[in-house]
Amino acid sequence: MKDSKDFYEGIGLTLLDPQNETEGVREYQKLEEEFIKRTFEGVDSVLEVGCGEGRYLRHLAPLVGKITGIDFAEQLVNIAKESTATFDNVKVILGRAEHLPTLVQERFTHALLGWNTIGNIPQEVHEIIFDNLEKLVDKKIFISTFKCAP
Repeated sequence: MKDSKDFYEGIGLTLLDPQNETEGVREYQKLEEEFIKRTFEGVDSVLEVGCGEGRYLRHLAPLVGKITGIDFAEQLVNIAKESTATFDNVKVILGRAEHLPTLVQERFTHALLGWNTIGNIPQEVHEIIFDNLEKLVDKKIFISTFKCAP
């Protein structure tokens, strides 16, 4: 998997600006966000794989015991860390989902792979990621996907 540095230093960051979202994307995000808040409210711990710039970390931090986000894009991890700095129950890690067991040494009650995270990861590592999640998550794993890359 290619690093995202060039993408997020170029056009990629414009994708994070809400004014550049289509109506369909805004609707999808709103529905997913409402569902995620309802589903995760009050849970003890959440692992968010593909946390990006921290949108769900910020939404869930007031609702859960603790939340850890992981993303492989350094630029997004930096944004996520900055935007969640006021929450003492948020941890953000730079790394790849296929390396989860070496990046986190704790268990979680729930996991989240929202906003097409798994659809943006090459299918040849899906099984590794799912095996890792099985080792780290005790109760539920929520995955949303709307398109898988080739």
